[in-house]
Amino acid sequence: MATETRRTNCHYCGYCCAFLATVEDGRVTDLVPDTTRYPYDERILAGCRRWRMNLDALDGDDRVNYPLRRVGARGGNQWERVSWDEALDDIAARLGALAEEHGPETLASAIGGPHASYWPLHRFMNLFGSPNNMGIGQICWNPRIWMDALTFGWTVEADIVPGVTDCLFIWGTNPAESDNSAFWRSLIQFSKTEAALVVIDPRRTRIAALADVWLPVRPGTDCTLALGLLHVIIGEDLVDRAFVDSWCHGFDELAEHVLPYTPDFVAQACGLAAEDIVRAARLFGQARAAALVSGRGVDQVGASVAPTHRAICSLRAVTGNVDKPGTCVLAEGADFVSEM
Repeated sequence: MATETRRTNCHYCGYCCAFLATVEDGRVTDLVPDTTRYPYDERILAGCRRWRMNLDALDGDDRVNYPLRRVGARGGNQWERVSWDEALDDIAARLGALAEEHGPETLASAIGGPHASYWPLHRFMNLFGSPNNMGIGQICWNPRIWMDALTFGWTVEADIVPGVTDCLFIWGTNPAESDNSAFWRSLIQFSKTEAALVVIDPRRTRIAALADVWLPVRPGTDCTLALGLLHVIIGEDLVDRAFVDSWCHGFDELAEHVLPYTPDFVAQACGLAAEDIVRAARLFGQARAAALVSGRGVDQVGASVAPTHRAICSLRAVTGNVDKPGTCVLAEGADFVSEM
């Protein structure tokens, strides 16, 4: 029996944690965490039930491990095994014929979460000539990406640096349940520091329970709250004037637009206490470095999703919390030809 150890990764969530697989005669018989590679954390892996499912899934009766081609009538559930070369050549020939007859737009694709590498699929669709790449993006981070790009020219990501970030907003995301991994652990540690933690969520989640300020915003009123925070920050001159003068356009129009969004008005609209709105705004505006993380709770607020993200971008901009350590930094641009 030939036995070897190979490096591999679990793909049951986006972290793709590293493992060492024991392979016997080509079959994976055991998995152990690889302590040498990110994002190893003994506590996280001890509490995760997903990675243990890999062994059962790999040998599951319903798993397709080889290319199969249908034989007989459609729906007959009869298949024959073919080689990868046969399968790829067959697929390429069929796609080419469809594109020649109907145009490349006849092909569509759909993606789910980040458990597989989907950027090559985007590029393939681009090279094939079809824009019909569908997925969950419309209700999952794409709204933020679009508004980030419109505001800053590219996307931004929170750069939470211990000892540097002295205010952190967690808006519409529940990392204790949806992540429960490296990010959640880092937030627990952050909450134990002198830095301020503000959580905006209708429910008292586990991260909300750790917050210095919890804003249980009425669902669907996030944009009103963001404009109310801007009202306080601009009204109390907690603005980074140097950044605004150098990089921002339309500040005067923004200042005029948020005038009606007083703490009392926003408190009534959002179901909050006016003093909590003011306190949260001051924490963000007075911070030397403030970061803001938003999630699906904002991406799925319906018709107001674009203006909500635009207002959140404005919060970062007027306080100068853009592209400096401990704030929200511009993500590095891709080095490949874009799909657009």
